[in-house]
Amino acid sequence: VKPSWDKDVQVALTLDWSGMPAGWAIANSFHAGNRSYTGRCRVGDLENSFWGAGNFRLMRKKIHGKPVYVAVRGKWVFSDNELQERAMRIIGAERSFWKDNSEPHFLLSLVPFSESGHYNGSALHQAFFLGMSADSMASGQLTKLLAHEYMHRWIGGKLQLAGREEAQYWFSEGFTEYYTYKVLYTSGYLTLPGYLGSINRMLAEYYLSPVRTAVQQAAADSFWLAPAFQRLPYTKGFAYALYLDASMQERGTGSLDGFLFELLKAKGDSVFISGERFNALLQQQGIPADSLQQAWIANGGVIPVKALPLAARYTLKVRDLAAFELGFNAATLKKGAPIGGVLEGSAAWDAGLRNGMLAESYSIYYDQPGQPVVLNVRDGAETRRITYLPKKKQSVSVPQYEGVED
Repeated sequence: VKPSWDKDVQVALTLDWSGMPAGWAIANSFHAGNRSYTGRCRVGDLENSFWGAGNFRLMRKKIHGKPVYVAVRGKWVFSDNELQERAMRIIGAERSFWKDNSEPHFLLSLVPFSESGHYNGSALHQAFFLGMSADSMASGQLTKLLAHEYMHRWIGGKLQLAGREEAQYWFSEGFTEYYTYKVLYTSGYLTLPGYLGSINRMLAEYYLSPVRTAVQQAAADSFWLAPAFQRLPYTKGFAYALYLDASMQERGTGSLDGFLFELLKAKGDSVFISGERFNALLQQQGIPADSLQQAWIANGGVIPVKALPLAARYTLKVRDLAAFELGFNAATLKKGAPIGGVLEGSAAWDAGLRNGMLAESYSIYYDQPGQPVVLNVRDGAETRRITYLPKKKQSVSVPQYEGVED
């Protein structure tokens, strides 16, 4: 039960944790470490807050005088200090990119999941919650996830397109993906070959997507129904951002960075930016945005690729790549359930997967044929680990940089 207040209403907030056990750490979207807090906040921010208390290991550092807390529970392949340093470096790099250090307080919370191969995260008011199993990702994947989620402070946060949320994910998620990798490169996390390798992987996922030509309305309607539709705005928006950035640099009219800074200025105090305003600013840089968005975003046309000037010594060529094929029925996949629908002749079949084997744990990156599927299955009295690349036998032509990191 909560009051029916407008989300933008400012309210007084008083927190008192004095009744909590003495050994517990206190950490939330407004303060950490102390047993009490008094301040003001928006109702919407209060509803979108993180609240944590218990046996967390709590660490604190400052970026330009503003505290950043890391609250950790469980054992990981990386140390607490490594996680803290990584978070500080990413947050500092993104604040520097946007020239914005206005956030008075930020909390990163990491807690373990018991089930193998799973993770999820939530970007909240002045906080990010991440829950994952200890074997779900390597430290490099964690870096990318942290960078992506913190980038939402601006893209999808301070910069939001008006309209149905699912229909605008090409911007809020796709542009966030693009700038996640770009800032990881400019801040030194990625080398140039590593950055271009990330571009290759995103382009491959987009061009190999079985739903890449879906029209915007149908893709939005299907977003919550299938993994392929959930990934499409990430990869399509990435490809569109790459095209715009390369086009602006090629024309000598600036870059997509400058466009986003202008978009922030043009937004002013408004919560949302209209599609008309977005396109009008692009057209000022010589981009025929209305026709491009109609053809590529609304009508599902495949976005072409332009080479980035910084990659001049690397050749952009078309390669024939295999599309994703899981090779069995994902709809019935769950722990303890029998595997079904194994496709004879698929990579799953060739790796030894058969109908009736019982799934014990699994790791699958849907619609990413370059990422191995790992299945731990029960085959009679024997436990087996089956690993394979989920690729179809036929291929698709995909633009790729040559001679970079895979």
